[in-house]
Amino acid sequence: MAEVEELIQSLEDENPEIRIRSIRRLGRLNDERAVLALIGMLSDPDEEVLKYTCRALGKTRDERVVLPLIKFIETSESNEEYIDIAISALGRIGDERAIEPLIGMLKDSERRLCSAEALGGIRTEKSIEALIEVLQSESAEEGKIAVNGLYGSIKHGDEYYQKVLEICSDVERCTTASRYLLDLINRNAGIHPDGSVAFSETPPTIIEPTEREVFYDPESHDYFYIDEDGNEVDCDLMGRDLN
Repeated sequence: MAEVEELIQSLEDENPEIRIRSIRRLGRLNDERAVLALIGMLSDPDEEVLKYTCRALGKTRDERVVLPLIKFIETSESNEEYIDIAISALGRIGDERAIEPLIGMLKDSERRLCSAEALGGIRTEKSIEALIEVLQSESAEEGKIAVNGLYGSIKHGDEYYQKVLEICSDVERCTTASRYLLDLINRNAGIHPDGSVAFSETPPTIIEPTEREVFYDPESHDYFYIDEDGNEVDCDLMGRDLN
């Protein structure tokens, strides 16, 4: 208890590094006071502090941070790095109230990639429908994110599978990403690319995403995650180390 109170008090320190250390610690604590204190830090003037605040709020997975994060995103400059982190936090929390705002952000070229990735973490009917639209994008990067968000949410033969099948059957809408997703779903059902079915009941090996929260850098077009020491580590779309 005393630790939480001391950390909250240190959030008022003039040194941003001290505030950041306290934010990182509060984000790992399951304490109601920590959540409310972190929400308050969304008004901090320091950009680095805002980055760590958004990451910490995502880690809490507390539904109370959803509306403050949405308001923060909608009232901030779209080209700031911490906005992408805030959007990713909404995806990590997975609250359905974030779906409509995230779908709206798909229209913003600077927020489109991160919003699509966040929708992939929520996995509801609305988010799946939105990602199916992204799946048809001419952008290879957007297509990859749509595949990552849809894989695991679509099963062979269900209504969404039929929609992907229709896209792949349409020359004008078919993309490399849509074909890749269809192949993944089929393979997971034991169906080979040539349409044959394996005799073995053992499904093919599929590399699953890690549980790490993966961030996207729109400037360098790289993916990274934050390790326990607060360092950014380069990784692939699934959160696997590149080194």
